[in-house]
Amino acid sequence: MDLSGFITARKTLILAIVIVLLGLSLPAYLTYDYYENDPGFCTSCHLMNGPYELWRSSGMHTVTCHACHEMDIPAALNLVYTALVYDPQEIATHAEVQEETCLDCHASGNIIYPQIVNEVGHETHYFHQEEASCFDCHSKSLHRFVSSDDVCQECHDETQKTAGMVKLDCKDCHTYTSKGKMSFVPQRIECLDCHARGETILAIPEGAHQDSVCSTCHELHIDSEPIECVSCHAKDELKGLHQFPIHNDCLRCHASHEKSDVRTVCTFCHVDKITHNEGVDCNLCHNFKE
Repeated sequence: MDLSGFITARKTLILAIVIVLLGLSLPAYLTYDYYENDPGFCTSCHLMNGPYELWRSSGMHTVTCHACHEMDIPAALNLVYTALVYDPQEIATHAEVQEETCLDCHASGNIIYPQIVNEVGHETHYFHQEEASCFDCHSKSLHRFVSSDDVCQECHDETQKTAGMVKLDCKDCHTYTSKGKMSFVPQRIECLDCHARGETILAIPEGAHQDSVCSTCHELHIDSEPIECVSCHAKDELKGLHQFPIHNDCLRCHASHEKSDVRTVCTFCHVDKITHNEGVDCNLCHNFKE
């Protein structure tokens, strides 16, 4: 064989080797990609059909299995071997999710994932609690990541006492994902989303308790009724006409969550004074403060 023929044969051999390698590598790559990135691979084991359906209907159905369930190659091969040879009837513990994996997405600053940093619920329950874990709330049942009231009550034994609110979820009032809040206690503006009447705290005096949070009077997990006014305003410390027995019922005059004015409140009882000094507030002459 002359030199020209040798070179041609060598090129042909190299080309054939390249073609064979490409022919082998493409199926190998597709197989690896199917194993690594297609959740359908997990259903190769019939035991995974149920977990697969739960995952597919969950809020994390766009995240592949191996994004959370990480395994090295020997452990993965052993799992496949066990499934093929022994045909197990129960799912053995494998590829447990590590907490760092949760944080890699949800505390990463990457906005394509819900971020938990600066959320009042996670700041209170996770970042400021040394023993807290993501799985305490978000892994109570397989592939069900949204926590429920049942989870809250494992640590918090409070129950809702107020009629009409007993069917609410804890997170309806305790807005877990609010950012920038300093307290997990619902603020007045949040209560007003449902309780529009609460915009006015007391009928009189004007502006009374407008800076108070609703929970100052409404201790919803303790009593169905607001606390009594005398819990803060002791009767023996009240002055002026407050000392008259007829004025002992605070809410008769200081009606809660109703708009009114001094004269309307007074003449509700003192009907004989409706035309007395019309247009003048009664307390300008009849003193309740001294």
